[in-house]
Amino acid sequence: MNPLNQAYQLFIDEVPEYLQQIETGLLNLREDKSTSTVHNMMRSAHSLKGGSASVGLQGIKNIAHKLEDYIKALYNDDLVIDSELEDLFLQGYDCLAIPLKEQLETGNFDRKEAENRANKVWEKLEEKLGNALKQVENYLPSSEDLGIDMVASIFEVDIAQEIRRLKGVVASPESFNPSQELQESLDILSGLAEFVNLSGFSLLTSITQQALQKHPDKVITIAKLLVQDLDKSRDLVLTGDRIEGGNPCSALLTLAQDTSAEVEIDAIEQLSQNYQLTFNIDDPSYQFFIAEVPDLLHNLESGLLSVKENKSISKVNDMMRSAHSLKGGAASVGLEGIKNISHKLEDYLKALFDESVIVDDELETYLLEGFDCLRNALEEQIETGNYQREWEENALNIWDKLGQKLGHIQVNDYLPSSEDLGIDLVESLFEVDVLQVIEQLKESLNNLPIIELQNEVNLQLEMVIGFS
Repeated sequence: MNPLNQAYQLFIDEVPEYLQQIETGLLNLREDKSTSTVHNMMRSAHSLKGGSASVGLQGIKNIAHKLEDYIKALYNDDLVIDSELEDLFLQGYDCLAIPLKEQLETGNFDRKEAENRANKVWEKLEEKLGNALKQVENYLPSSEDLGIDMVASIFEVDIAQEIRRLKGVVASPESFNPSQELQESLDILSGLAEFVNLSGFSLLTSITQQALQKHPDKVITIAKLLVQDLDKSRDLVLTGDRIEGGNPCSALLTLAQDTSAEVEIDAIEQLSQNYQLTFNIDDPSYQFFIAEVPDLLHNLESGLLSVKENKSISKVNDMMRSAHSLKGGAASVGLEGIKNISHKLEDYLKALFDESVIVDDELETYLLEGFDCLRNALEEQIETGNYQREWEENALNIWDKLGQKLGHIQVNDYLPSSEDLGIDLVESLFEVDVLQVIEQLKESLNNLPIIELQNEVNLQLEMVIGFS
C-alpha cells in the first residue's frame, strides 16, 4: 500500500475516531446497550471494514467484518452483558485496534499474527453468544429506533463525499489514477448500498462496476455518468424516496451490457466544462487537505532554500512529491487555481533533475517567487475560506521567466531510480504490495463464488498492471 495514496491518507486519518467510538461503546455497554449505541459501534466497524478494503488492507478488513458481525448480536434485547462477554468484546476490539495502530505507526502490520489472534477470540465469542447471533442475522434498526433518518444521513454526508471525490477526478484526471479512484469509490458505494437497501441505488453501483470491467478505457466517461446518477439519487432520497433511490442511466446500462458499445457523450463532456467544484469548509476531505498543507509547504520551502547548495535527486524528488500532493489535494476539493499553480511549480521542479541545470541566484529567485504565489493562495484559503485569483495571474509572469530560463531542458517523463534515491523501490514493492496481492488472491480463491471472484481478479490485475 502506497502511504502517499490520497485514499489511504483519508482512511488513516479517520481510524482513531472510529476506534474511539467502538471502544467507548464497549466500555459503557453494561450501562447503555441502547439501539443507537450498538448502531454507532456497528457503523464504525463497518466504516473500518470498507475503508481498509478500499486501500488493500485485507487482513484488517476481515477482522473488522467479524467484529461488526458480533456487535450486531447486541441488538438482541435478551442478551445479558456480563463481565465475561464484556471482556471478550474488548479482546475483539484489541484484535482490530492493534494491527491498525501498527499500520499507522509503521506502514505495515503482521497479518498472520493479527488474524490468528482474532480467530481465538471469535471462537469464544461464537460460543458465548450462541443463538443471539442468528436471532438478529437480518435485523437492521429503523430510523425510528435510532431517532434519526439514517438513509438521509448517509446520502447527505457519505454519498455527497463520494460525489465530490469523483468530480475532482473528472475535473483533473492528470492529478489522479482515475481507474483506482473510481474502483475505490465503487467499493465504498457498494458497502453503503448494502446498508441503505434501496434497489435502484444497489443496481447503480453494480451496473457501474460491470461497465468499468467491460470498458476500462472509458473510466472518465463512466465516472461522469456515475456522478450524474449519484446526484439524481441523492436528490430523490433527500426528498423522500425510500424504495429505489435512483437508477443507472441508459448509457451506463449500455456500457455494462456490451463490450463494443459506444454512448452519446456530448452532454457528458459538457460536465467537464461545468465542473466548478464547490466545497464545504466543514467537509472532512477539505479539512484533511487543509491540515496537511503546512507540512507540505514547509517541505517545499526548505528544499528551495537549500537546493542551490544541494541539488541532490532525493531533495528534488521530495519537493516534487510535496507539490504533487498539493496539486492532487487542491483538485479533489475544487481549488482549481491552487491546483494549477501547484501543477506548474511541479513541472519546473522536475527540470532540476537535469544535471546540466545549475541553480543560480536568478533561478532560485524565480522558484521561490512561484512558491510564494502558491503559499499566499493557500494561506489566504486557510484563513478566510477563499483565495484571490490574482495569485494565479501573478504566477503566469513567473512561469514565463522560468520557461525562458529552463526552456532548453527536456525533462520528458524522467523519474528517479532506486539507486538515485538510496532505496530499492522494486524490492520494497515486491516485499509489501505484490505480497498483498498474492495473499488477497489466495483468500479469494478459497472464499469467493465465481462471479465475485471474477471482479476480484480484475481489480487485482489493475493493481499489478500499475506495478509493472
